[in-house]
Amino acid sequence: MANENALQNEVIKDFDFEAMEALLSQQLENQIADLDLAEEDRAKIGNPDSLGKAIFDEVVRQFGNQVGLDITSGTLT
Repeated sequence: MANENALQNEVIKDFDFEAMEALLSQQLENQIADLDLAEEDRAKIGNPDSLGKAIFDEVVRQFGNQVGLDITSGTLT
């Protein structure tokens, strides 16, 4: 039992807590960034202007496909 405790204490002393903290901090920042993007997407979904823009862009793209032109909504407006 004493040997096990001594071994565990040695492992803890050799463990790089700063590196683990840095890794966990980076992972947390990435998850928060993903959450922020999801919140922005959620706000766009409920916005009628964003829906109208998406529909307009798709109509323009399909029109371009039908007439064989490479056009975008930016070239029409």
